Amino acid sequence: MNAVVTKNTREVAATLLKLAKTSSDPAVAAGFIERAADLKERIDDEGLPKADDNLSPNIIERQ
Repeated sequence: MNAVVTKNTREVAATLLKLAKTSSDPAVAAGFIERAADLKERIDDEGLPKADDNLSPNIIERQ
């Protein structure tokens, strides 16, 4: 049984985007955005549920 922590992944991506907005260095901001995009792609590729799905907000059990 494999558990995936989706809520934390989304929170990390949101934090990365907030950090990108506060950075005055364009290269640093671009790095944060790239990492957030990688996390979003990972969520999409693995078919993880969206935030509004009726599943546990912390972990989802995959079969």
